[in-house]
Amino acid sequence: MLTHKGTKTIITERLILRQFRVDDANDMFVWASNPEVVKYLSYKPHTSSKATAELLKGWVSVYNSNEVYNWAIELKGTVVGSISVVDSDNDSSCCHLGWQIDEPFWNKGYMTEAANAIVNFLFSEVGYNRIQSGHDTRNIGSGRVMEKIGMSLEGTLRQYCHQKDGSIGDKHLWAILKSDWEKNKNINKNDKIIADISNFIFVSDTPRKVDAIFLPGGSHPEQPEYAAELYKQGIAPILIVSGGVSVKRTKFDGVKSKADIYDGDYKTDCEFLTDALNKNGVPLEQIYGDNKSGHTRDNAFFSKKVADENGLSIKTAIIVCKAFHARRCLMLYSLAFPDTKFYVCPVVCMGITKDNWYKSEQGIDRVLGELARCGNQFVGDIKEYLL
Repeated sequence: MLTHKGTKTIITERLILRQFRVDDANDMFVWASNPEVVKYLSYKPHTSSKATAELLKGWVSVYNSNEVYNWAIELKGTVVGSISVVDSDNDSSCCHLGWQIDEPFWNKGYMTEAANAIVNFLFSEVGYNRIQSGHDTRNIGSGRVMEKIGMSLEGTLRQYCHQKDGSIGDKHLWAILKSDWEKNKNINKNDKIIADISNFIFVSDTPRKVDAIFLPGGSHPEQPEYAAELYKQGIAPILIVSGGVSVKRTKFDGVKSKADIYDGDYKTDCEFLTDALNKNGVPLEQIYGDNKSGHTRDNAFFSKKVADENGLSIKTAIIVCKAFHARRCLMLYSLAFPDTKFYVCPVVCMGITKDNWYKSEQGIDRVLGELARCGNQFVGDIKEYLL
């Protein structure tokens, strides 16, 4: 049974989460009028602070109900965003969270900090059993917040998000159960072994403009879909994909999901990745490929050969790979491209994240397998370098 408490003030390390006031209109108008902030939200950009004030009057008027949860995110005296329960079901003890934050505060951890605080409050004080959220798959930042606060990706609604610009996107659905949250609390996140392994394996950088995007081989659509979105955002002008057939198999293993969309007769990882990138808006002439690689070391060094043969100067690059594959990819690509600065922008595959890998047998096997490979696959390189 839920014990509703309304929009209580919550103070975090850097933020004050509180009820909105009508005099927040000028602050709110700054971000509510920004087309980039509201791009994937249901409302159109505000056109006047007066209209924003009228909306706030309505919000403020319902705070007398203890079932309303709608927080202003205040940073150093300025309201920079909001987080709220946009839907609640008392019978199932389930709620849906939504949020927004002004563009200058993206990729600084503020939204994750606010969302973590609200999830803790809704589980510990209100008593919800399930908290969920969702986002247009092109809204990468929002998905990263959901992952970081411990939610699990539960599925994809295809062609579900009809946006204001007429485009249609897929929707990722995420959720966390109270039992998940309690398990997270009970596991000592400061445990040195877990923390050290997590921080080593799960490399993750903020996307930024670079010379190229690399995709190591794979058959998960999340990789090329994310890379294509980065391309369309102007992050990089070219993409280099790599992958033949895994040394563990004799033929392409098949697309891991969305086979109705990616339905080609693919013989190699490279063929699949190239087609998926193209279907997500990347021109074929901007894609370079290697279709002979059988493992990650090949991916890196054959990509170097492709770059050299095509006269590509790559001083900075992003690697888009599976999250638990991040460290090994970074190590091998850095070996192959010693003069290139790499950033890793991973995608979640198989539901394995930095925050949950140690909670399942599959996650433990994958991550500790990567940890072992990050040692035994570099014995020769280290000896050559040091001896």
